[in-house]
Amino acid sequence: MVLWKIYFFFIAVISFPLYLAGASGRSAEFVTDLAFFIVLMVGFFGWAWRKRILTNLFWQIFLPVSVIWNLGHAYYTFEGISTIILTAIYIPTLIAGSLYAFKSQDIWGR
Repeated sequence: MVLWKIYFFFIAVISFPLYLAGASGRSAEFVTDLAFFIVLMVGFFGWAWRKRILTNLFWQIFLPVSVIWNLGHAYYTFEGISTIILTAIYIPTLIAGSLYAFKSQDIWGR
């Protein structure tokens, strides 16, 4: 779990400047992407620190929607290799979300 915690802080630290640099301010796309990212990071925190946050059903619904959003957003905003690299960097965040939603019986008490 230590590696997940380190990765959590890594993603948090690199994401803040990336969102600020790419911020289109008030666009619906930017706000939606930021909202998905924040909620996903909350779930990632729950996974890394083994905490119950919201409900298991919420994460089981949110995760597939988040994956669809992230892949669609990456396609929509494709700018070459940098988009591919950034998407690859965030894949473990989606993996952590998947483990949290579907493979964490010890957290959810099942």
